[in-house]
Amino acid sequence: MYEHVKLVFCIFSILLLWSFIYSGKRISRVQDDKSYWKLAALPIIVFTLFYGLRFGRLIDYNLYAVRYYSLGNHLDDEYELLFRYVCHWGASLGIHYQFLILLITFLIMFSAFYLFKNLKYRKSLFYILLIFLSIIAPIEQLVRWYFAAAFYIFAIFYFSKTDYVRFGLFAVCACLTHIGYVPLIAFFIVVYYIRIQLIPSNICIILLIFSTFLGETKMLESVTPYLNILSLNDKSSQYVDSFSTLVTEGTKNIGIREIGITTQIRIILAYSFPFFFLERLKTKGLQYWIINTYCIAVLTYPIFSKVEILDRYASILMLVSIPVIVGMSFQLFFSQFNKWNLAMKYFGILSFIANVYPILSNLFGRTEWWYMLFIWDANGRSILPLIYFQ
Repeated sequence: MYEHVKLVFCIFSILLLWSFIYSGKRISRVQDDKSYWKLAALPIIVFTLFYGLRFGRLIDYNLYAVRYYSLGNHLDDEYELLFRYVCHWGASLGIHYQFLILLITFLIMFSAFYLFKNLKYRKSLFYILLIFLSIIAPIEQLVRWYFAAAFYIFAIFYFSKTDYVRFGLFAVCACLTHIGYVPLIAFFIVVYYIRIQLIPSNICIILLIFSTFLGETKMLESVTPYLNILSLNDKSSQYVDSFSTLVTEGTKNIGIREIGITTQIRIILAYSFPFFFLERLKTKGLQYWIINTYCIAVLTYPIFSKVEILDRYASILMLVSIPVIVGMSFQLFFSQFNKWNLAMKYFGILSFIANVYPILSNLFGRTEWWYMLFIWDANGRSILPLIYFQ
């Protein structure tokens, strides 16, 4: 029954990867915004269709499908105001749930291109788009979180342009979609006004190795007293209340995800290399907020990724910093490839492989049919049984 599913999924995966490579190369050669958006249309459309037309993708998709139609019949206060009314109006008007998934997917890609359209990034767009594709996988799972992420990206874009009215509008939209963005908004405002690199690059490399190989979830016990700041509504309070249990019980608890040795090595290779280029990136006018966000994101990710509530925050810090920092670093590296010594050449190539590997693994490494369905594979179903994803 599902023999064709992987073939169709792989074909669309190839189309997605091609659209990012093709457009990234062409965008890196243009300077005007009109040409930028004209070329950006292809990856935006392909990305939106690829992720937006996916059916039954992981747990949240199936849970929110039920809640979407439920909110159409009965408007309660379980969710934040904007998300609640978007679902209520959509379901009340008879709009299929899949259109919400399409909308969220489009907004994420559109907002990302807004963030990337800075002329300082233009030459590096080929690499930036590849790295973006390598870290965007959580969009399949975290439906409401990434809905809010699109507003958050617009907010930080307009803040960096000193358009505080639009910043405020999008910041409010993000928080009214998911209240968990209040700390992220506060974090961005604070880090934006820091005009130095908080942690020297050589120290960052040492700390990255330490947090990747030696970082344990029990180290997060010291964070527990400060997590009350995240208890902004009943749902987030449930995460915080169970945090101590998640940390102390370790892998016996389903809230903990352990990282294998190969993934640990990949993380170090992928994210240590750009630290050698931060000084050069500063001379190109790269703002300190994105440099400091990158440092914090990659240093906390190996530990934060093990606990769901913190993994959500780490994924957003990575989303707004890693594509730019890593992408610009590779542009500098490959554009001056012959000037590097042999060790640096090998290091750079291995780092590039480590960064793009998640793209190939995520798009072409799937084996179970329920991870590869599109809406035309629904066959009359509205959701998939959650047991498939447990």
